Amino acid sequence: MPAATLMLEQDRVVILPVTGATRTVSWEPHHPERVIEAVSAVLRADGGAPKSLTLLIGLAFLEAARPELPPVGDDVRQRMVAADHERFFVLVGPVAASVDGAWAFACEATLVQRWWDAFGTIAPVGAVMALPSAVRMAGLRGTWRVPTAAGEIGTIVVSAAGIGEVRRSRAAQETRADERAPLDVAACARVLGTRGAVTLANQLLDAELRSRLVRRDRSRRWRAGAMVAAALLFCVWAMSYRQARMITALETQRAQLEAQAGGPRAAQSRLMSALLEQRILDDASRASRTGSSPLTVLSALGRLVPPDAFVQRLEWNGERWRIDGSAADVSRLVPLLDADPAIVDVQSLAPSTRFMDGGRARSSFSLGFRVTPNTDATTPAATGATP
Repeated sequence: MPAATLMLEQDRVVILPVTGATRTVSWEPHHPERVIEAVSAVLRADGGAPKSLTLLIGLAFLEAARPELPPVGDDVRQRMVAADHERFFVLVGPVAASVDGAWAFACEATLVQRWWDAFGTIAPVGAVMALPSAVRMAGLRGTWRVPTAAGEIGTIVVSAAGIGEVRRSRAAQETRADERAPLDVAACARVLGTRGAVTLANQLLDAELRSRLVRRDRSRRWRAGAMVAAALLFCVWAMSYRQARMITALETQRAQLEAQAGGPRAAQSRLMSALLEQRILDDASRASRTGSSPLTVLSALGRLVPPDAFVQRLEWNGERWRIDGSAADVSRLVPLLDADPAIVDVQSLAPSTRFMDGGRARSSFSLGFRVTPNTDATTPAATGATP
């Protein structure tokens, strides 16, 4: 059972579940603990223990007044009425008070706390309301006859503008009491059971009960926030776990593909090496035809220069070749190179320097020349090499 309402009258407790029949249990208002077992049994028989209870305080326990209060919020007006209740009510001692529009209601705080604690052993008390406020919140319009103390008749008048009248009168003075319809408390309880939370200003509370409700509401909000945070953390963890599983699956798939691609990759590597070799060969062939191949020039120099000549450096600037080295007789090199038809424009680029090498005289040389393209540089020519 999600919720239930208990209507507290002078000599009985009216049990009003959201669904099910209305039941009554006799009680003594100053000893509510004596009816807890009976009320619990009725609620269990009607659908199980409720999750929350709403207590409706009947006119037998209420004092009603229309105090002149400044135009402030209901919350502030409620505290003003509770703090200065002796101006408006004949109750002695602390009171539990509520405000509803122009009306204010009060009840002995000790009784309300006693009822709260006793019925709270059945289920948490969600709200304590004066009966006129409950009728107005349930949307019941009209003039209603309600139970009150012995020998009295209670009247509640509610219109679209709010509570119009609340009074208790002696039965002998009420000549037109039969013209008033009895209040359908069960319908009122069903409407209240489907409503949201009742504001604190509309509840019949003293400072202690108000503090309890505030703490409970704050604790409920903290628990709800903690549950939301836990749910978010779980979602994040679930997403991370799923992502980790996906990454693991992808890594496994990648490893399998790597193993399967080993053969094709090796073939591709061999193909790239072959293409690179072919490109090198093509470049060498093209360079040999344009006279820019170092191998061709070195081959020609090897045939042309004497055996005692050493070429230490070979350089090409895109147009001309340059060779640096040493020989026993430098004067023979220019005629030897110039005699080859593929080598033209032979020039000495630097003065020759004589030096001793192992007891033999040698001279340095620095020569420049060009190689004629499309000319066979391997044509035999005069050479100082001994056969």
